[in-house]
Amino acid sequence: MRHQGIQFNRRWCLMIDPQKQANRWVKNLWKERGIRIVKPHDITLMRTMENGVRVGVSVLLENARETFEPVLTPILNMSITRAGSKLIMFIGDQDVDYSEDFSLHITTTLPNPHYTPEISIATTIIKLTVIPAGLDEQILAETVCIERPELEAQRDSLIVQAAKDADDTSKVEDDIFKLLSSVTGSILDNESVTQALDKSKEIAGEIKKRVQETKETTALINSTRNQYLDVSRRGSFIYFVIADMANADPMYQFSLAFFTNLFSKCIKECQKQKPPLPEGVVPSAEATALHVNLLVDIFSFIITAQVARDRGIISTSKWRLFLLGTSSIISTGSDEEEGGNKPSKMFSDLQKTEFIKDEQQTLISELEKIVVSKSGPGNITKQTLPLEGIKFSIAQHGTQQWEEYINLPNPEEKGPPAPWNTKLNIFQQLILHRYLREERVAFSVRKIVEYILGSIYSDHPPFDMKETFASSDYATPIVFILSPGTDPAQIMCNFAAEKGASERLVVKSLGQGQGPVTDKLIERGKEQGLWVLLQNCHLCTSWMPSLDAIIVKLGSADSTSKISPDFRLFLTSMLSKAFPVAVLQTSINITNESPLGLRVNLQRSLASFQEHFDAHSRTDFGPLGWNIQYDWTLADLDISREILLQYLGGYNEGDEDE
Repeated sequence: MRHQGIQFNRRWCLMIDPQKQANRWVKNLWKERGIRIVKPHDITLMRTMENGVRVGVSVLLENARETFEPVLTPILNMSITRAGSKLIMFIGDQDVDYSEDFSLHITTTLPNPHYTPEISIATTIIKLTVIPAGLDEQILAETVCIERPELEAQRDSLIVQAAKDADDTSKVEDDIFKLLSSVTGSILDNESVTQALDKSKEIAGEIKKRVQETKETTALINSTRNQYLDVSRRGSFIYFVIADMANADPMYQFSLAFFTNLFSKCIKECQKQKPPLPEGVVPSAEATALHVNLLVDIFSFIITAQVARDRGIISTSKWRLFLLGTSSIISTGSDEEEGGNKPSKMFSDLQKTEFIKDEQQTLISELEKIVVSKSGPGNITKQTLPLEGIKFSIAQHGTQQWEEYINLPNPEEKGPPAPWNTKLNIFQQLILHRYLREERVAFSVRKIVEYILGSIYSDHPPFDMKETFASSDYATPIVFILSPGTDPAQIMCNFAAEKGASERLVVKSLGQGQGPVTDKLIERGKEQGLWVLLQNCHLCTSWMPSLDAIIVKLGSADSTSKISPDFRLFLTSMLSKAFPVAVLQTSINITNESPLGLRVNLQRSLASFQEHFDAHSRTDFGPLGWNIQYDWTLADLDISREILLQYLGGYNEGDEDE
C-alpha cells in the first residue's frame, strides 16, 4: 500500500527513510525510465529541477533537511498555470514549461524530522522505518543465504514460480472468458471452442498441481529456515539497541546497511554449524556486538537488558522502575476503579536507621508507590515487588548486617544479607543499589552483563587501531567521537609512525572559514594517497554540507576515478547535531571512553605501557594522597614516558655521581 501511495499520490511524497531502503527502491523503480538524483546543497539543484520539470523526468531529492529553499516552493506546491495549450510553472525568476511526466520524490535520513505546516500540507509524508518483524525476516533471509544458500535459492525460485503461476492462471481465465463471450450459438457445436476449453482445463490442472507442490515445498523450507529464528531475532534487537543509542548521543548513528554487512561478516567468520541449531546459533548473532566500535558500558547493558527481557528475567515494570524511578510506576486502565491505587506502608521504619542518609530514606520511601492494589472487574490482585517486608529486615531484625552491607566498598559483589541474597534476583538487587548506593550502579550493571552474556561483554578489549584501520577504505572515513581523556591526534601519530607513514599523515584543525582550505587538502590527499585528519569538525558547522557531498562522491567513485586506494579520511568531533547523519552512517564511528574501576584501568594501561598504572582511578582515594581530582589519560602516559626518557638520557650523558 505504501508503494502504491508513493507511485500514484497527487502530492509529492516526502519519505522519512533512516535506513535508505525507500531511497534504493525509488532508484530501482525509475532506473530504466531515467531518474536524476540531487541533494539540497548541490549547486546544480535548481538546474536539475528546471530540466526535470521541462523535459518530464523523475527527480529524487535525497538527504533532505527540515527546511527547503524558498525557490523550491512552487515545485512543492505544484503551482501550475495554463497559458493556451501549455502548462507553465514559475520557478525562480522565469516561466518553465511543465511536463505532466515530471515527478518529484524526496527522501530524508533524519529519523524524527520536524517539518513546518506548509511542507506538511504540500507533501505526503510517509515514514518508512524498519519494524522488528520486517527486520527479523531480512536477517533470517541473510542468515539462511549464508548458512544454507541452496535453501534460500530454492525459496526464491519458488516465489518466482508462484508469481508466474498466478499470472498464468489469470491469463487462462481471461482466455476462457474471451472465448465464451465470442461464441455464437451452442458452445458444444463449436469444436474450436471446445478444444480450447479442454486445453485451458489441462493447463489449469497443471498449474493447480504446481501450486500444491509449491505450498508443500515452501512449508518444508520454512520449517528448516525457522531453525535460524533465534539468530534473526537476536540480530534484530541488537540493531534496534544500536539504533536507540542515537537517543543517548546523536553522534551514535549506524545505518541498516552497515549493520547488515557487519552481521553477515560475523556469521561468515563464526564456525559453521549444521541445523538443527537450538541455542548454538545465538553466539553468532551476539558476536556482532563485539565488532561494533562503541566501547561504552551502556551499550553492553542495554543489550543485556534486551536479552533478559526477551527471556522473561526482567519485566517491563521493573525496567521502567530502574530507568525512570518510582514515579514511573502508575496504575492504568481499570486500576482507577474501586480498590485502585492503595499504597501499602513500606520502609516506614527506615527513619530510625542512622546509617541510611536522609536522601536515601526519601528515595526508598517513594517505593511505597510500587506496591499497589490493582483492581479489575470482579477481582482485586496485589502487584508487589519482592522488596515488601525488607523494611523489617533493615529497621529491626538485621540493622548491623544491613549497615555493614550498605557501607561495603563494593556491595554488588557480596549481595544483600540473607535471605534477600537469594530472594532477590540480580536485577532486583540492581534496583536496590540504585536507591541505597547509586554510585555503585555502574559496577552492578557490569555484574549483570557478566551474569547474562558473559565476561567478554564487560571486559572491553583495548582499542585496536590496526583492526579499525583494516576495516576502512578510501570511501569509508573513521570518525573519532571525542570524550574526556582521549587524544585521537596522538593515537594517529603513533599509529602512522608504527606503519611508517608519518610523512603521509596531514593534521588539520578546523574552524571558521577553513572550508575552502580543507577542500583543497582532501583533493590533494585523494591524489597523493595521504591520511587526512580533520580535527574538531564541530567547530566548522558551515562546512558540514560540503563534507556530506565529499563522502557521497567518494562512495560513488568507480575504478576510473583518480583516487588513490591509500587515501584515508579521519574526523574528530564533539557532540554536534550539525554533523551529517549520512556521514556518520557511512563511517566507522569510534568512541574510546575511559573505563570505570581500578581493574579495567590497569588492564587498559598495561595493554599500552607496562609502567603506567599507579595513578589510574586515584579519585577513589579522595584526599588521602591527592590534592585535586584529575583523570589521568593516555596523553599523560605519553608525557610521562617522554619525561622519563629525557631523565634517563640526561643521566647517561651526565656525571655518574648525579
